[in-house]
Amino acid sequence: MKVGEHADGSKQPTNKLVDGASSITCATHEGGAEADAIYREPIGDLAVIIGRALPGPYSLPYIRISQQSLHEISTLAKTRISFHFVALLAKDLNVERDALARYLDICPRAAQRHNGHPTKLSVGESERAIGCAVVIGQVMKMVGVDKSPMSPDILRWLGGWLTSPLPALGSRKPISFFDTMAGQSLVTGLLACIESGSFA
Repeated sequence: MKVGEHADGSKQPTNKLVDGASSITCATHEGGAEADAIYREPIGDLAVIIGRALPGPYSLPYIRISQQSLHEISTLAKTRISFHFVALLAKDLNVERDALARYLDICPRAAQRHNGHPTKLSVGESERAIGCAVVIGQVMKMVGVDKSPMSPDILRWLGGWLTSPLPALGSRKPISFFDTMAGQSLVTGLLACIESGSFA
């Protein structure tokens, strides 16, 4: 990571992914130890953890989710997560909840509550929603959040980037590819190219 300076002369980490695509700089937050401990909770607890907002700057354990194998993600999707998971994704990315649901090809009726509880997504919808969290976790690892937890500004930047048309994608928004797992992998690859300097 590069090193930048605050106006008061103190230093903070910066990263090519953020510097090359946005003016946002990620500052280390004080809740890093707590967030790091959450990422290391036993895998058996993950299905419970993703059903509620976590303390600290991020609502979900994105890095932990991104570290799961395809088999584990498939197993998690088959538990049929609730629509609340999508709401937490939207909150962290600073995008409109129902818009994110549409991009993930999730039925709008999933936002409705049944007997006071959030509706469960289908297996396919769950897989795409978890895939979105995987992309976020991979971006967080790219910018070094797993080594030095940072402010949630990176997720707001990512939300803006995902919803902006890109020439490299034929002027389509990256998030418009999130309705398939292959499309999500395409976006992750593009972000990796930005990080490596392959794209200006």
